[in-house]
Amino acid sequence: MSWSLAVLLLALLLTPKPELIVYQQLNIQAKSVYWPGFFGMGAGLTDSQMLVFFDNERREMRLCYAGEPAVQCSKYQIIYRGGLLDVGRYLLDLH
Repeated sequence: MSWSLAVLLLALLLTPKPELIVYQQLNIQAKSVYWPGFFGMGAGLTDSQMLVFFDNERREMRLCYAGEPAVQCSKYQIIYRGGLLDVGRYLLDLH
């Protein structure tokens, strides 16, 4: 019994956790849930098909279409990055 509980807790710790991203461009703010994917595969915003690239030093996010030049990516300023509880509140619309 204790081994199965330990394996379950380890699996919960190792699985990727979604983040709430609050970002803006031209003073227009938006919120979205970022799913990091498994081993980097399938990562992205849940409400977009665009590829996501983060620059943590500059607190920026770039959204790009696959196969397009990087010049055509849209750049956004990251206002806030929240954890699992923020994602839950956002999805339940309790913010």
